[in-house]
Amino acid sequence: MKKWLKVVALAILVVFSFSVVLVGQMGEKKVQGATNELTFWSWVSDSDTIKQVYEQAIKEFNSTNKYGVKIKAVYTPGEQYKTKLQTAMAANNPPDILNMWAAGKMKPYVDAKRLFPISDIMNKDPQWKNRYVNGVFDLTTFGGKIYGIPQIRVATVIYYNKQIFAKYKLTPPKTWSELVNVIKVLTKNKIIPFALDARDPWILAMYAEYIANRIDPDSLQKSSKRSKRMDRQSVY
Repeated sequence: MKKWLKVVALAILVVFSFSVVLVGQMGEKKVQGATNELTFWSWVSDSDTIKQVYEQAIKEFNSTNKYGVKIKAVYTPGEQYKTKLQTAMAANNPPDILNMWAAGKMKPYVDAKRLFPISDIMNKDPQWKNRYVNGVFDLTTFGGKIYGIPQIRVATVIYYNKQIFAKYKLTPPKTWSELVNVIKVLTKNKIIPFALDARDPWILAMYAEYIANRIDPDSLQKSSKRSKRMDRQSVY
Protein backbone atom coordinates (compact mmCIF):
# COMPACT_ATOMS: atom_id res chain seq x y z
CA MET A 1 0.00 0.00 0.00
CA LYS A 2 2.76 2.44 0.95
CA LYS A 3 4.69 1.72 -2.24
CA TRP A 4 1.98 2.54 -4.72
CA LEU A 5 0.87 5.63 -2.83
CA LYS A 6 4.41 6.98 -2.93
CA VAL A 7 4.69 6.31 -6.66
CA VAL A 8 1.43 8.12 -7.38
CA ALA A 9 2.36 10.97 -5.03
CA LEU A 10 5.38 11.81 -7.16
CA ALA A 11 3.12 13.16 -9.84
CA ILE A 12 -0.33 13.81 -8.41
CA LEU A 13 -1.68 16.52 -6.21
CA VAL A 14 -4.87 15.15 -4.68
CA VAL A 15 -6.06 11.62 -3.99
CA PHE A 16 -9.75 11.49 -4.69
CA SER A 17 -13.00 9.68 -3.95
CA PHE A 18 -14.49 6.26 -3.52
CA SER A 19 -12.23 4.13 -5.68
CA VAL A 20 -9.21 5.13 -3.65
CA VAL A 21 -10.96 4.03 -0.48
CA LEU A 22 -11.50 0.64 -2.06
CA VAL A 23 -7.86 0.38 -3.00
CA GLY A 24 -6.96 1.20 0.57
CA GLN A 25 -9.04 -1.76 1.73
CA MET A 26 -7.57 -4.27 -0.70
CA GLY A 27 -4.60 -5.55 1.27
CA GLU A 28 -3.33 -8.62 -0.57
CA LYS A 29 -6.65 -9.38 -2.23
CA LYS A 30 -8.89 -7.58 -4.69
CA VAL A 31 -12.20 -6.25 -3.41
CA GLN A 32 -15.18 -7.67 -5.22
CA GLY A 33 -17.05 -4.99 -7.11
CA ALA A 34 -14.13 -2.56 -7.03
CA THR A 35 -12.94 -1.16 -10.31
CA ASN A 36 -9.39 -2.08 -11.31
CA GLU A 37 -8.87 1.20 -13.16
CA LEU A 38 -8.31 4.60 -11.58
CA THR A 39 -8.67 7.71 -13.69
CA PHE A 40 -6.22 10.57 -13.29
CA TRP A 41 -7.17 13.99 -14.61
CA SER A 42 -4.66 16.76 -15.22
CA TRP A 43 -4.52 20.19 -16.86
CA VAL A 44 -1.07 19.70 -18.40
CA SER A 45 -0.52 19.87 -22.13
CA ASP A 46 1.81 17.86 -24.35
CA SER A 47 4.41 20.62 -24.14
CA ASP A 48 4.55 20.59 -20.32
CA THR A 49 7.68 18.87 -19.04
CA ILE A 50 5.86 17.54 -15.99
CA LYS A 51 3.72 15.37 -18.25
CA GLN A 52 6.77 13.16 -18.70
CA VAL A 53 6.97 12.80 -14.91
CA TYR A 54 3.32 11.81 -14.76
CA GLU A 55 3.69 9.27 -17.52
CA GLN A 56 6.77 7.70 -15.93
CA ALA A 57 5.14 7.49 -12.48
CA ILE A 58 1.97 5.97 -13.92
CA LYS A 59 3.93 3.50 -16.02
CA GLU A 60 5.92 2.39 -13.00
CA PHE A 61 2.81 2.03 -10.85
CA ASN A 62 0.85 0.12 -13.49
CA SER A 63 3.69 -2.36 -14.01
CA THR A 64 4.73 -2.93 -10.40
CA ASN A 65 1.73 -2.64 -8.06
CA LYS A 66 0.45 -5.94 -6.68
CA TYR A 67 -3.19 -4.90 -6.42
CA GLY A 68 -4.10 -5.37 -10.07
CA VAL A 69 -4.89 -1.67 -10.39
CA LYS A 70 -4.17 0.46 -13.46
CA ILE A 71 -4.16 4.26 -13.73
CA LYS A 72 -5.51 5.88 -16.87
CA ALA A 73 -4.46 9.49 -17.48
CA VAL A 74 -6.77 12.04 -19.12
CA TYR A 75 -5.25 15.42 -20.00
CA THR A 76 -7.36 18.55 -20.58
CA PRO A 77 -5.14 21.63 -20.96
CA GLY A 78 -5.96 25.17 -19.91
CA GLU A 79 -9.24 26.68 -18.80
CA GLN A 80 -11.20 23.78 -20.30
CA TYR A 81 -10.03 21.69 -17.37
CA LYS A 82 -11.91 23.85 -14.85
CA THR A 83 -15.19 23.52 -16.72
CA LYS A 84 -14.75 19.81 -17.24
CA LEU A 85 -13.95 19.21 -13.57
CA GLN A 86 -16.87 21.29 -12.31
CA THR A 87 -19.26 19.47 -14.64
CA ALA A 88 -17.99 16.06 -13.56
CA MET A 89 -18.27 16.98 -9.89
CA ALA A 90 -21.83 18.24 -10.31
CA ALA A 91 -22.80 15.08 -12.18
CA ASN A 92 -21.29 12.91 -9.44
CA ASN A 93 -18.92 11.40 -11.97
CA PRO A 94 -15.52 12.68 -10.84
CA PRO A 95 -12.06 11.26 -11.52
CA ASP A 96 -10.33 9.18 -8.88
CA ILE A 97 -7.11 11.22 -8.86
CA LEU A 98 -6.69 14.76 -10.09
CA ASN A 99 -4.72 17.95 -10.25
CA MET A 100 -6.31 20.52 -7.96
CA TRP A 101 -5.62 24.07 -6.85
CA ALA A 102 -4.92 24.67 -3.18
CA ALA A 103 -6.49 27.01 -0.61
CA GLY A 104 -9.68 28.75 -1.71
CA LYS A 105 -10.02 26.79 -4.94
CA MET A 106 -9.89 23.50 -3.08
CA LYS A 107 -12.15 24.36 -0.14
CA PRO A 108 -15.53 24.23 -1.99
CA TYR A 109 -14.74 20.68 -3.10
CA VAL A 110 -13.79 19.76 0.46
CA ASP A 111 -17.00 21.31 1.83
CA ALA A 112 -18.99 19.35 -0.75
CA LYS A 113 -17.23 16.17 0.40
CA ARG A 114 -15.80 15.59 -3.05
CA LEU A 115 -12.21 15.12 -1.88
CA PHE A 116 -10.89 12.24 0.18
CA PRO A 117 -8.66 13.18 3.18
CA ILE A 118 -5.29 11.47 3.20
CA SER A 119 -4.12 12.45 6.70
CA ASP A 120 -4.48 8.96 8.14
CA ILE A 121 -2.51 7.43 5.27
CA MET A 122 0.31 9.95 5.65
CA ASN A 123 0.42 9.68 9.44
CA LYS A 124 0.99 5.94 9.17
CA ASP A 125 4.12 6.66 7.15
CA PRO A 126 6.05 9.46 8.95
CA GLN A 127 9.09 8.96 6.75
CA TRP A 128 7.04 9.84 3.68
CA LYS A 129 5.22 12.75 5.33
CA ASN A 130 8.38 14.24 6.82
CA ARG A 131 9.99 14.50 3.40
CA TYR A 132 8.00 17.70 2.93
CA VAL A 133 9.09 21.01 4.46
CA ASN A 134 7.15 22.59 7.30
CA GLY A 135 4.04 24.48 6.27
CA VAL A 136 3.74 22.89 2.84
CA PHE A 137 0.39 21.31 3.72
CA ASP A 138 -1.15 24.46 5.21
CA LEU A 139 -3.01 25.35 2.02
CA THR A 140 -4.31 21.82 1.50
CA THR A 141 -5.44 21.25 5.09
CA PHE A 142 -9.05 21.81 6.17
CA GLY A 143 -10.58 20.87 9.51
CA GLY A 144 -7.25 19.40 10.57
CA LYS A 145 -7.19 16.98 7.62
CA ILE A 146 -4.82 16.97 4.66
CA TYR A 147 -6.43 16.76 1.23
CA GLY A 148 -3.55 17.45 -1.12
CA ILE A 149 0.04 16.52 -1.84
CA PRO A 150 2.23 19.26 -3.36
CA GLN A 151 3.55 18.13 -6.71
CA ILE A 152 5.94 20.77 -8.03
CA ARG A 153 7.76 23.94 -7.03
CA VAL A 154 7.23 26.81 -9.43
CA ALA A 155 9.66 29.68 -9.97
CA THR A 156 8.05 32.90 -11.19
CA VAL A 157 10.43 35.50 -12.63
CA ILE A 158 10.31 39.04 -13.96
CA TYR A 159 12.68 40.17 -16.72
CA TYR A 160 13.83 43.75 -17.06
CA ASN A 161 15.29 45.73 -19.96
CA LYS A 162 18.90 46.61 -19.13
CA GLN A 163 19.06 49.41 -21.67
CA ILE A 164 15.99 51.13 -20.25
CA PHE A 165 17.24 50.72 -16.68
CA ALA A 166 20.64 52.14 -17.64
CA LYS A 167 19.07 55.08 -19.48
CA TYR A 168 17.06 56.14 -16.42
CA LYS A 169 19.75 55.14 -13.90
CA LEU A 170 17.60 52.41 -12.33
CA THR A 171 18.71 49.24 -10.58
CA PRO A 172 16.72 45.99 -10.22
CA PRO A 173 14.47 46.50 -7.17
CA LYS A 174 14.99 44.36 -4.08
CA THR A 175 12.26 45.87 -1.90
CA TRP A 176 8.69 47.01 -2.38
CA SER A 177 9.61 50.69 -2.10
CA GLU A 178 12.31 50.27 -4.73
CA LEU A 179 9.83 48.59 -7.05
CA VAL A 180 7.36 51.45 -6.57
CA ASN A 181 10.11 53.93 -7.42
CA VAL A 182 10.96 52.05 -10.64
CA ILE A 183 7.29 52.14 -11.63
CA LYS A 184 7.05 55.86 -10.96
CA VAL A 185 10.17 56.65 -13.00
CA LEU A 186 9.08 54.55 -15.96
CA THR A 187 5.53 55.89 -15.87
CA LYS A 188 6.80 59.47 -15.71
CA ASN A 189 8.79 58.79 -18.86
CA LYS A 190 5.75 57.26 -20.58
CA ILE A 191 7.09 53.71 -20.46
CA ILE A 192 4.70 50.92 -19.50
CA PRO A 193 6.30 49.37 -16.38
CA PHE A 194 5.03 45.81 -16.88
CA ALA A 195 3.89 43.65 -19.77
CA LEU A 196 2.22 40.31 -19.12
CA ASP A 197 0.25 37.85 -21.20
CA ALA A 198 -2.71 37.42 -18.86
CA ARG A 199 -5.28 35.93 -21.19
CA ASP A 200 -5.68 33.28 -18.51
CA PRO A 201 -6.56 35.16 -15.27
CA TRP A 202 -4.52 32.86 -13.03
CA ILE A 203 -1.28 34.12 -14.59
CA LEU A 204 -1.86 37.68 -13.39
CA ALA A 205 -3.19 36.43 -10.05
CA MET A 206 -0.02 34.44 -9.46
CA TYR A 207 2.19 37.53 -9.62
CA ALA A 208 -0.23 39.62 -7.56
CA GLU A 209 -0.41 36.95 -4.87
CA TYR A 210 3.35 36.54 -4.69
CA ILE A 211 3.85 40.28 -4.23
CA ALA A 212 1.02 40.55 -1.70
CA ASN A 213 2.36 37.61 0.27
CA ARG A 214 5.77 39.23 0.62
CA ILE A 215 4.40 42.59 1.69
CA ASP A 216 1.90 41.14 4.14
CA PRO A 217 1.72 37.32 4.54
CA ASP A 218 -1.82 37.65 5.88
CA SER A 219 -3.06 39.91 3.09
CA LEU A 220 -4.79 37.15 1.12
CA GLN A 221 -6.65 35.93 4.19
CA LYS A 222 -7.67 39.49 5.04
CA SER A 223 -8.89 40.03 1.50
CA SER A 224 -10.90 36.82 1.65
CA LYS A 225 -12.54 37.88 4.92
CA ARG A 226 -13.43 41.30 3.49
CA SER A 227 -15.00 39.65 0.46
CA LYS A 228 -17.13 37.42 2.67
CA ARG A 229 -18.29 40.41 4.71
CA MET A 230 -19.24 42.27 1.55
CA ASP A 231 -21.18 39.25 0.30
CA ARG A 232 -23.13 39.04 3.55
CA GLN A 233 -23.87 42.79 3.49
CA SER A 234 -25.13 42.57 -0.08
CA VAL A 235 -27.69 39.96 1.00
CA TYR A 236 -29.26 42.45 3.37
